[in-house]
Amino acid sequence: MKTIIIAFRSLFKKKRNNIIKLASLSVGLAVGLTLIAKVYYEQTYDDFFPNAKRIYKISEMGFIGGQLFEHPFVSGGVAPGFAAEIADVEAATRFTFLANGETFYDKDRKKYKGDFTLADSALFSIFPVRIISGNPQEILARPLYAMASKKIADMLGGVDAAVGQNIEMNSAPGRMITIGGVFDNLPHNSHLKFEILVSLKSISNFMGDGSNNWLGNDRYSAYIRLHEGATLQSINPLVDEVVGRHHDPAMMEQAGIQLSYTFTPLLEVHNGTPEVKRMTAILSVLAFALIFTASLNYVLIIVSSLVGRSKEMAVNKCYGASAKNIYGKMLAETFADMTAGIIIAIILIIAFRDTVQDLLGTSPGVMFNLRSALLLGVVCGVMILITGLIPGYMFSRVPVASAFRSYKENKRFWKLGLLFLQIVASGFLTILLVIIARQYDLMLNDNPGYEYENVAYCSLPGTDTSARERALDEIARLPEVAAVSSTKSVLPFFGYSGNNVLLPGKSEELFNMADGEGVGDGFLDLFNIPVVKGKNFTQGMEKSTEIMVNQHFADQITMLTGWTDGVIGKQVVVTYHSGSAENPILFTIVGVYENYRIGFIGNEQNRPSAIFYSKAPGNILLFKYHNFTPELNAKVADILKNIFPDKDFNVYSYAAEMKGRYVETRRFRDSVLIGGGVTFIITIIGLIAYIRDEINRRRKETAIRKINGATLADVLRMFLHDVSIIAIPALIIGGGISAYVAFRWQTQFSEKVALSPLLFLICTLIILMVIIVVVSVNCYKTANENPAIVVKSE
Repeated sequence: MKTIIIAFRSLFKKKRNNIIKLASLSVGLAVGLTLIAKVYYEQTYDDFFPNAKRIYKISEMGFIGGQLFEHPFVSGGVAPGFAAEIADVEAATRFTFLANGETFYDKDRKKYKGDFTLADSALFSIFPVRIISGNPQEILARPLYAMASKKIADMLGGVDAAVGQNIEMNSAPGRMITIGGVFDNLPHNSHLKFEILVSLKSISNFMGDGSNNWLGNDRYSAYIRLHEGATLQSINPLVDEVVGRHHDPAMMEQAGIQLSYTFTPLLEVHNGTPEVKRMTAILSVLAFALIFTASLNYVLIIVSSLVGRSKEMAVNKCYGASAKNIYGKMLAETFADMTAGIIIAIILIIAFRDTVQDLLGTSPGVMFNLRSALLLGVVCGVMILITGLIPGYMFSRVPVASAFRSYKENKRFWKLGLLFLQIVASGFLTILLVIIARQYDLMLNDNPGYEYENVAYCSLPGTDTSARERALDEIARLPEVAAVSSTKSVLPFFGYSGNNVLLPGKSEELFNMADGEGVGDGFLDLFNIPVVKGKNFTQGMEKSTEIMVNQHFADQITMLTGWTDGVIGKQVVVTYHSGSAENPILFTIVGVYENYRIGFIGNEQNRPSAIFYSKAPGNILLFKYHNFTPELNAKVADILKNIFPDKDFNVYSYAAEMKGRYVETRRFRDSVLIGGGVTFIITIIGLIAYIRDEINRRRKETAIRKINGATLADVLRMFLHDVSIIAIPALIIGGGISAYVAFRWQTQFSEKVALSPLLFLICTLIILMVIIVVVSVNCYKTANENPAIVVKSE
């Protein structure tokens, strides 16, 4: 204990490089430990649910027209069907999206926002959370009843005020939903984001009821829980039997469809996705590089003081200190430094908590909990051992004779090794940062096949068609507005739902297409999407049977049908749009438009696509300005507010929303920017410590060289040579590692920035130039010293 107290006192001693040590250590710990906490947080998603290891998510997989498809949702009857017909399935549930970020009103017409989900009465038996009020099994079995989260209940005045209250959705006027109970908020590290759970029995009030379908309407998230001891291997054969009873094999074969189901363990639904795996792997490497560099730098600074503290260690030995005592002394000093560093790191994290949340998408208060604190404590413990034992070993070898004469430390290879590893880490992160920044820039500025820079949109579900027509007419008359149009319920970057394509009189489904649904007059012109064959829609038709398809659709259907005269004028059947299979509506292909990206880079849909015509404006109104300005957007919003005074809405910039789709990439870029910057600074601090130690060690040698005619350039070259022989190969290795990591990270994107050798060369040269400048600046004073004075002092 006395040794530790003395160690803490040494924090205030001069000539111990304490400020440099604590600065590099605390910043490295702040960033490194935060990244470790983030990775741990991502890996613990959904593990708080009881029996989480027995819960599985059901997804679809199969073939349509010989093409493989995978879909994370299923038809409504699948989950309860498995529970009823497979003995090893203990329970099942399904739910489906109703409205996200939806405005709703209480009895006094006060406005609130929340996410609405349609859920069955078995939900909380699979995902048990604390029920504050009500019986969810009864409530979720009653039409137009709902369970609300505590967050929503607090918005409505508390649990007692919320229970029994009627609310009305902005997009479903006149349909009153009664809140029957309240459940506790789900933890942040859950892939489930429930706020208002409306009973699935209410579905017919909002959409077509497909909750018991085994085919089609596959929009449900479905989960099963197996009995104790049951496995996927035991139920898979039974799954095929159940599916065979509900799917007509002959009809499926005739339609060219093969459909099966896959089961994903609950604990892998989030952290088992390729995106999360890549993100956590790279953040882990980044955290390790930071912690590793900070530790090496600390050791380098400590041991660089070996010559200066040799007498202290020798005197300790003269008074009977053993090697064990020296080790204890160094471990105590490391413990004191680490404790101070952790305290400063905590202060930094609290001070920059908003920045941390913006970078990682999670608040520090959520990431740093008791479980993560134990892991971080282990990491810090390992750091203390490593950074204490290495200096302890070096100081324990100081000879007792050093108490009476100068001690010369000649073994500098270990210092070069530490510096080598630091430069590797620094080069790796710096080059990786440049690649990520260029990829992010590519994603923001890439051409998706349509123009959107000056486009704005507004979603107005549940509004009168004639009012939407009036809104478009008034806004079109503004001189600042270039064009207006509408679409039913989807935009290109949202991604499209799917429907299947057939030929008239045929039952075989050719392929699944991305459905752009009904679009208004001038839709393609507004986005400047060229029509490459045929013509645009015939405007003004009340019930149009025209369809326009993209080039991918045209190529796909031509290949499957063998048409040699093109697709213009040909008729097709499209499920959902064509109605009954007995007497389907036939759609005539009138035009082919150029392919454009559906979704966004990293989440695009590469299916054929098609759009239909709708004379009546859809739910989403589109406006193209000559030049987008916030003032003009506000002006358009005021016009809409006058026409829809009782509706809550926003007029969004398409470009801003597109940018928001890449927020995770931007966060990742900024994380690497901070991590790489901190690592580079720590490396520079270590380089300065090494150079100063070398200057002191070779001061006399430098003076003698100058007496023998060495110039300033010769002296600088001597120090630069030693650093260059480790910096150049270190940067090459760091660049190689960054190339590998960047290549793996880029696999999630369809459009990638090129990993050019020239890019790596330029980055390496820039880093090398910074190292040369740092070495030169620190050596300049010594190189200019009067050699006579130096020799005399020696």
